[in-house]
Amino acid sequence: MSRTRRLLLVGAAGLLVVLIAAALLEPNRILVGLLQGDAFFQWRPTHYWREVLRQDGVQGRVSDETIATFKLRESAVPVLRACALDQDRNVRWPAVLLLGRVGRLHTHAALPGLREALQDEDVEVRLQATIALGNMGTNAMSAGPDLVETMKDPDAQVRLMAEKALWYANPTLASKEGGWRTFESPRWNFSAAFPAVPAEEQKPALLLENRIVINSFSALRGTSMYTVAVTEYTPDLFQGTDEERLDAGRDLMLFGTGAKLVEEKPFERGRIKGREFTVEKTIERDGVKNTTILKSRTFWVERRQYLTSRLQYRILRDPRSGLFS
Repeated sequence: MSRTRRLLLVGAAGLLVVLIAAALLEPNRILVGLLQGDAFFQWRPTHYWREVLRQDGVQGRVSDETIATFKLRESAVPVLRACALDQDRNVRWPAVLLLGRVGRLHTHAALPGLREALQDEDVEVRLQATIALGNMGTNAMSAGPDLVETMKDPDAQVRLMAEKALWYANPTLASKEGGWRTFESPRWNFSAAFPAVPAEEQKPALLLENRIVINSFSALRGTSMYTVAVTEYTPDLFQGTDEERLDAGRDLMLFGTGAKLVEEKPFERGRIKGREFTVEKTIERDGVKNTTILKSRTFWVERRQYLTSRLQYRILRDPRSGLFS
Protein backbone atom coordinates (compact mmCIF):
# COMPACT_ATOMS: atom_id res chain seq x y z
CA MET A 1 0.00 0.00 0.00
CA SER A 2 1.38 3.35 -0.98
CA ARG A 3 2.18 5.99 1.58
CA THR A 4 -0.42 8.33 0.07
CA ARG A 5 -3.14 5.72 0.35
CA ARG A 6 -2.20 4.97 3.94
CA LEU A 7 -2.36 8.64 4.78
CA LEU A 8 -5.80 8.89 3.18
CA LEU A 9 -7.07 5.90 5.17
CA VAL A 10 -5.64 7.26 8.40
CA GLY A 11 -7.17 10.65 7.63
CA ALA A 12 -10.55 9.10 6.84
CA ALA A 13 -10.45 7.05 10.05
CA GLY A 14 -9.55 10.15 12.04
CA LEU A 15 -12.37 12.10 10.46
CA LEU A 16 -14.80 9.29 11.28
CA VAL A 17 -13.67 9.33 14.91
CA VAL A 18 -14.14 13.09 15.04
CA LEU A 19 -17.63 12.83 13.53
CA ILE A 20 -18.64 10.10 15.96
CA ALA A 21 -17.29 12.11 18.89
CA ALA A 22 -19.08 15.20 17.66
CA ALA A 23 -22.33 13.27 17.34
CA LEU A 24 -22.00 11.90 20.87
CA LEU A 25 -20.79 15.07 22.57
CA GLU A 26 -22.70 17.71 20.59
CA PRO A 27 -25.03 19.25 23.21
CA ASN A 28 -28.09 19.60 20.99
CA ARG A 29 -27.70 15.98 19.75
CA ILE A 30 -28.79 17.01 16.26
CA LEU A 31 -26.65 14.41 14.49
CA VAL A 32 -27.90 11.63 16.78
CA GLY A 33 -31.43 12.76 16.15
CA LEU A 34 -30.98 12.80 12.38
CA LEU A 35 -29.39 9.35 12.40
CA GLN A 36 -32.17 7.87 14.54
CA GLY A 37 -35.05 9.59 12.76
CA ASP A 38 -36.12 11.76 15.71
CA ALA A 39 -38.91 14.29 15.56
CA PHE A 40 -37.62 17.85 15.84
CA PHE A 41 -38.87 20.93 17.70
CA GLN A 42 -37.12 24.29 17.45
CA TRP A 43 -34.32 22.62 15.47
CA ARG A 44 -33.59 20.18 18.27
CA PRO A 45 -34.41 16.45 18.28
CA THR A 46 -36.39 14.30 20.69
CA HIS A 47 -33.12 13.08 22.26
CA TYR A 48 -32.32 16.62 23.33
CA TRP A 49 -35.77 17.38 24.71
CA ARG A 50 -36.07 14.12 26.64
CA GLU A 51 -33.05 15.20 28.69
CA VAL A 52 -34.67 18.56 29.38
CA LEU A 53 -37.88 16.88 30.52
CA ARG A 54 -36.03 14.23 32.51
CA GLN A 55 -34.24 16.88 34.55
CA ASP A 56 -37.58 18.53 35.33
CA GLY A 57 -39.14 15.16 36.12
CA VAL A 58 -36.40 14.21 38.56
CA GLN A 59 -36.85 17.58 40.31
CA GLY A 60 -40.58 16.85 40.59
CA ARG A 61 -41.58 20.10 38.89
CA VAL A 62 -41.75 21.30 35.30
CA SER A 63 -39.84 24.56 35.20
CA ASP A 64 -41.38 27.84 34.08
CA GLU A 65 -38.79 27.99 31.30
CA THR A 66 -39.81 24.60 29.94
CA ILE A 67 -43.50 25.51 30.11
CA ALA A 68 -42.86 28.77 28.24
CA THR A 69 -40.88 26.92 25.56
CA PHE A 70 -43.64 24.44 24.74
CA LYS A 71 -46.77 26.43 25.60
CA LEU A 72 -49.51 26.28 22.97
CA ARG A 73 -47.06 25.23 20.19
CA GLU A 74 -48.60 22.61 17.94
CA SER A 75 -45.19 21.95 16.35
CA ALA A 76 -44.06 20.45 19.68
CA VAL A 77 -46.66 17.66 19.64
CA PRO A 78 -44.56 15.01 17.76
CA VAL A 79 -41.68 15.44 20.23
CA LEU A 80 -43.99 15.42 23.25
CA ARG A 81 -45.82 12.31 22.06
CA ALA A 82 -42.49 10.54 21.59
CA CYS A 83 -41.40 11.59 25.09
CA ALA A 84 -44.75 10.46 26.50
CA LEU A 85 -43.79 6.92 25.43
CA ASP A 86 -40.27 7.07 26.89
CA GLN A 87 -39.10 4.28 29.20
CA ASP A 88 -38.34 6.78 31.97
CA ARG A 89 -41.39 7.95 33.93
CA ASN A 90 -39.57 11.20 34.70
CA VAL A 91 -39.68 11.94 30.98
CA ARG A 92 -43.25 10.73 30.48
CA TRP A 93 -45.16 12.70 33.09
CA PRO A 94 -43.69 16.12 32.18
CA ALA A 95 -44.35 15.33 28.51
CA VAL A 96 -48.00 14.57 29.24
CA LEU A 97 -48.35 17.72 31.34
CA LEU A 98 -46.96 19.83 28.49
CA LEU A 99 -49.04 17.95 25.92
CA GLY A 100 -52.10 18.93 27.93
CA ARG A 101 -51.12 22.59 27.84
CA VAL A 102 -50.65 22.46 24.08
CA GLY A 103 -54.02 20.72 23.84
CA ARG A 104 -55.85 23.71 25.29
CA LEU A 105 -55.45 25.38 21.90
CA HIS A 106 -54.65 22.45 19.57
CA THR A 107 -56.96 19.75 20.88
CA HIS A 108 -57.01 17.62 17.72
CA ALA A 109 -53.22 17.28 17.79
CA ALA A 110 -52.78 16.55 21.50
CA LEU A 111 -55.87 14.42 22.19
CA PRO A 112 -54.59 11.06 20.83
CA GLY A 113 -51.46 11.19 23.00
CA LEU A 114 -53.44 12.10 26.11
CA ARG A 115 -55.89 9.25 25.57
CA GLU A 116 -52.94 6.86 25.27
CA ALA A 117 -51.46 8.25 28.49
CA LEU A 118 -54.57 7.17 30.41
CA GLN A 119 -53.29 3.59 29.96
CA ASP A 120 -49.80 4.33 31.31
CA GLU A 121 -48.44 2.12 34.09
CA ASP A 122 -47.35 5.14 36.14
CA VAL A 123 -49.93 6.86 38.32
CA GLU A 124 -48.52 10.37 37.81
CA VAL A 125 -48.71 10.02 34.04
CA ARG A 126 -52.35 8.91 34.22
CA LEU A 127 -53.13 11.72 36.64
CA GLN A 128 -51.63 14.38 34.38
CA ALA A 129 -53.61 12.98 31.44
CA THR A 130 -56.93 13.23 33.33
CA ILE A 131 -56.15 16.80 34.43
CA ALA A 132 -55.27 17.78 30.87
CA LEU A 133 -58.46 16.28 29.42
CA GLY A 134 -60.53 18.09 32.03
CA ASN A 135 -58.93 21.40 31.08
CA MET A 136 -60.00 20.85 27.47
CA GLY A 137 -63.68 20.84 28.44
CA THR A 138 -66.12 19.70 25.78
CA ASN A 139 -63.28 19.63 23.22
CA ALA A 140 -62.30 16.34 24.89
CA MET A 141 -65.78 14.83 24.47
CA SER A 142 -64.44 12.01 22.28
CA ALA A 143 -62.29 10.88 25.23
CA GLY A 144 -65.44 10.26 27.29
CA PRO A 145 -65.32 6.44 27.03
CA ASP A 146 -61.62 6.48 28.02
CA LEU A 147 -62.41 8.59 31.08
CA VAL A 148 -65.24 6.24 32.03
CA GLU A 149 -62.72 3.37 32.12
CA THR A 150 -60.25 5.51 34.06
CA MET A 151 -62.94 6.05 36.71
CA LYS A 152 -62.16 2.42 37.65
CA ASP A 153 -58.43 3.14 38.10
CA PRO A 154 -56.79 1.49 41.14
CA ASP A 155 -55.63 4.92 42.36
CA ALA A 156 -58.26 7.00 44.16
CA GLN A 157 -56.85 10.33 43.00
CA VAL A 158 -56.85 9.26 39.36
CA ARG A 159 -60.45 8.03 39.69
CA LEU A 160 -61.47 11.36 41.21
CA MET A 161 -59.79 13.45 38.50
CA ALA A 162 -61.14 11.20 35.75
CA GLU A 163 -64.70 11.74 36.95
CA LYS A 164 -64.08 15.47 37.29
CA ALA A 165 -62.66 15.58 33.75
CA LEU A 166 -65.67 13.68 32.44
CA TRP A 167 -68.01 16.29 33.94
CA TYR A 168 -66.18 18.97 31.97
CA ALA A 169 -65.96 16.92 28.78
CA ASN A 170 -69.40 15.30 28.70
CA PRO A 171 -71.77 16.15 31.60
CA THR A 172 -74.53 13.87 30.35
CA LEU A 173 -72.24 10.84 30.26
CA ALA A 174 -70.74 11.79 33.65
CA SER A 175 -74.18 11.90 35.26
CA LYS A 176 -75.13 8.55 33.78
CA GLU A 177 -71.90 6.72 34.61
CA GLY A 178 -71.62 8.25 38.08
CA GLY A 179 -75.11 7.13 39.08
CA TRP A 180 -76.19 10.69 39.87
CA ARG A 181 -79.89 11.14 40.57
CA THR A 182 -82.04 14.10 41.56
CA PHE A 183 -83.13 14.11 45.19
CA GLU A 184 -86.06 16.27 46.29
CA SER A 185 -86.97 17.48 49.76
CA PRO A 186 -90.51 18.93 49.82
CA ARG A 187 -90.12 19.92 53.47
CA TRP A 188 -87.03 22.06 52.82
CA ASN A 189 -88.03 23.06 49.31
CA PHE A 190 -84.94 22.04 47.34
CA SER A 191 -83.83 19.50 44.76
CA ALA A 192 -80.22 18.50 44.15
CA ALA A 193 -78.27 15.85 42.29
CA PHE A 194 -76.42 13.30 44.44
CA PRO A 195 -74.24 10.30 43.50
CA ALA A 196 -76.30 8.13 45.89
CA VAL A 197 -79.36 8.45 48.10
CA PRO A 198 -78.26 11.01 50.70
CA ALA A 199 -78.27 10.29 54.41
CA GLU A 200 -80.30 12.79 56.45
CA GLU A 201 -79.04 14.15 59.78
CA GLN A 202 -80.10 16.84 62.25
CA LYS A 203 -77.48 18.56 64.42
CA PRO A 204 -77.82 21.48 66.84
CA ALA A 205 -75.87 24.65 66.05
CA LEU A 206 -73.66 24.74 69.13
CA LEU A 207 -72.53 28.34 68.78
CA LEU A 208 -76.17 29.45 68.86
CA GLU A 209 -76.90 27.74 72.19
CA ASN A 210 -78.65 24.83 70.48
CA ARG A 211 -81.53 27.10 69.57
CA ILE A 212 -81.58 26.06 65.92
CA VAL A 213 -81.00 22.79 64.07
CA ILE A 214 -78.88 22.17 60.98
CA ASN A 215 -80.60 19.72 58.63
CA SER A 216 -78.04 18.05 56.35
CA PHE A 217 -78.29 15.61 53.44
CA SER A 218 -74.99 13.92 52.48
CA ALA A 219 -73.72 11.26 50.10
CA LEU A 220 -70.18 9.90 49.75
CA ARG A 221 -68.50 9.09 46.46
CA GLY A 222 -64.83 8.13 46.29
CA THR A 223 -62.84 10.70 48.25
CA SER A 224 -65.60 13.34 48.19
CA MET A 225 -68.61 14.04 50.38
CA TYR A 226 -71.50 15.98 48.80
CA THR A 227 -73.85 17.83 51.17
CA VAL A 228 -76.85 20.12 51.19
CA ALA A 229 -77.51 21.74 54.57
CA VAL A 230 -80.57 23.83 55.50
CA THR A 231 -80.89 25.90 58.66
CA GLU A 232 -84.06 27.77 59.59
CA TYR A 233 -83.50 30.69 61.93
CA THR A 234 -85.97 31.95 64.49
CA PRO A 235 -87.17 35.56 64.02
CA ASP A 236 -85.05 36.87 66.91
CA LEU A 237 -81.86 35.35 65.41
CA PHE A 238 -82.63 36.49 61.89
CA GLN A 239 -80.90 39.85 62.00
CA GLY A 240 -78.64 42.09 59.92
CA THR A 241 -78.33 42.62 56.18
CA ASP A 242 -77.84 39.83 53.62
CA GLU A 243 -74.11 40.61 53.48
CA GLU A 244 -73.77 40.55 57.27
CA ARG A 245 -75.51 37.19 57.46
CA LEU A 246 -73.28 35.79 54.71
CA ASP A 247 -70.22 37.02 56.63
CA ALA A 248 -71.52 35.32 59.76
CA GLY A 249 -72.10 32.07 57.86
CA ARG A 250 -68.53 32.15 56.58
CA ASP A 251 -67.11 32.76 60.04
CA LEU A 252 -69.25 30.00 61.53
CA MET A 253 -68.02 27.58 58.90
CA LEU A 254 -64.37 28.34 59.77
CA PHE A 255 -64.73 28.55 63.54
CA GLY A 256 -62.51 26.10 65.41
CA THR A 257 -61.50 24.11 62.33
CA GLY A 258 -57.93 25.32 61.84
CA ALA A 259 -58.71 25.65 58.13
CA LYS A 260 -57.88 28.63 55.93
CA LEU A 261 -60.12 30.53 53.54
CA VAL A 262 -58.51 30.21 50.09
CA GLU A 263 -61.12 32.00 47.99
CA GLU A 264 -64.35 33.88 48.50
CA LYS A 265 -66.51 35.41 45.78
CA PRO A 266 -70.15 36.24 45.07
CA PHE A 267 -72.34 34.04 42.92
CA GLU A 268 -75.73 34.55 41.35
CA ARG A 269 -78.18 32.10 39.82
CA GLY A 270 -81.54 33.47 38.78
CA ARG A 271 -82.96 35.39 41.72
CA ILE A 272 -80.59 33.72 44.16
CA LYS A 273 -77.52 35.66 45.29
CA GLY A 274 -74.94 34.33 47.70
CA ARG A 275 -71.29 33.52 48.33
CA GLU A 276 -68.93 30.84 47.10
CA PHE A 277 -66.08 29.66 49.33
CA THR A 278 -63.03 27.44 49.02
CA VAL A 279 -61.53 26.29 52.33
CA GLU A 280 -58.45 24.10 52.86
CA LYS A 281 -56.83 22.30 55.76
CA THR A 282 -53.52 20.45 55.38
CA ILE A 283 -51.86 18.09 57.85
CA GLU A 284 -48.36 16.77 57.16
CA ARG A 285 -47.20 13.48 58.63
CA ASP A 286 -43.91 11.78 57.84
CA GLY A 287 -43.38 14.05 54.82
CA VAL A 288 -46.81 13.25 53.31
CA LYS A 289 -49.43 15.97 53.10
CA ASN A 290 -53.09 15.11 53.71
CA THR A 291 -55.35 17.89 52.49
CA THR A 292 -59.08 18.42 52.96
CA ILE A 293 -60.73 20.87 50.57
CA LEU A 294 -64.21 22.25 51.05
CA LYS A 295 -65.96 24.02 48.18
CA SER A 296 -69.31 25.46 49.13
CA ARG A 297 -72.03 27.91 48.21
CA THR A 298 -74.38 29.54 50.66
CA PHE A 299 -77.43 31.78 50.25
CA TRP A 300 -80.56 32.85 52.09
CA VAL A 301 -84.23 32.38 51.22
CA GLU A 302 -86.26 34.32 53.77
CA ARG A 303 -85.17 32.89 57.18
CA ARG A 304 -83.56 29.78 55.74
CA GLN A 305 -79.87 29.47 55.05
CA TYR A 306 -78.92 26.95 52.36
CA LEU A 307 -75.40 25.58 51.94
CA THR A 308 -74.23 23.20 49.23
CA SER A 309 -70.75 21.73 49.51
CA ARG A 310 -68.23 19.18 48.32
CA LEU A 311 -65.69 18.02 50.87
CA GLN A 312 -62.72 16.41 49.12
CA TYR A 313 -59.89 14.50 50.75
CA ARG A 314 -56.65 14.04 48.87
CA ILE A 315 -53.01 13.05 49.44
CA LEU A 316 -49.98 14.86 48.07
CA ARG A 317 -47.66 11.88 47.59
CA ASP A 318 -44.50 13.82 46.85
CA PRO A 319 -44.25 17.25 48.49
CA ARG A 320 -41.85 18.37 45.73
CA SER A 321 -44.11 17.66 42.81
CA GLY A 322 -47.23 19.74 43.38
CA LEU A 323 -49.02 17.26 41.13
CA PHE A 324 -52.13 17.24 43.28
CA SER A 325 -52.22 20.93 44.12
